[in-house]
Amino acid sequence: MGIDEPWRVAAGFGGGMGGCQDVCGAVSGAIIAIGYQTRNSPADQKDATAAARAKTREMYRAVESQFGCVDCRTLVGVDFEEPGAQQAFRDAGGRDRVCKKVIEHVVRSLVPD
Repeated sequence: MGIDEPWRVAAGFGGGMGGCQDVCGAVSGAIIAIGYQTRNSPADQKDATAAARAKTREMYRAVESQFGCVDCRTLVGVDFEEPGAQQAFRDAGGRDRVCKKVIEHVVRSLVPD
């Protein structure tokens, strides 16, 4: 898988999963990465599931602690259902100001020390 492939595969997570502004797409996408990280260790599937759930909970709570919530609408402070709101958010640098910070935080939580 090339470096750009995960971004393309995860495109639907953006905007709180397809623009619905529910759970932040970075948080949702991270759960897939956590599953990928824990898939082979430990060998027992029950233990692997427990490990993935614990890591997911840890990441979720860390985002909540850092940003106050995990839902897109509250994070960005804009309702994308309003005509032109999403484009105005982008034009005003909202993706850099909010989204990229959440993405960076989530990625750092996934990278082992």
